[in-house]
Amino acid sequence: MKNWYLKYVIKKPYLYFLFISIGIIIIFGLFITTNVPVVKTYPIELNENHGEYLLTCNEPIFNADIKSIFLYSDKNNAMNQITNYNVVNNKQINVTQDLSGLISVTNSTDYYIDISKNTVTLFNEIFIQGGEN
Repeated sequence: MKNWYLKYVIKKPYLYFLFISIGIIIIFGLFITTNVPVVKTYPIELNENHGEYLLTCNEPIFNADIKSIFLYSDKNNAMNQITNYNVVNNKQINVTQDLSGLISVTNSTDYYIDISKNTVTLFNEIFIQGGEN
């Protein structure tokens, strides 16, 4: 065993370079095949009207781009996924599901929504776009 190691690994580093090459190919393959969501955060104003909630944003929100919406006041405490909603006037979201649990837990006036719009590969996000949306 010692002679094999001495003969093939130390004197001729082909095996070493083969292991390094295989590692780089595996990492590159994972970068290309791993998809990550593109998420935009909006500060909102939350208003309740007879069991329905109106989320008002200062920036335009386009309904065609939305894949998922999460509402929170602090990401470390509670986040609610919003599934029953309608986008009104591209700046308001009418929510028909119950959000009273989130409101009673947080007791906050500052709320935010994270809107997942699409997914990109990890390679594209890190090396091509550089983290910019």
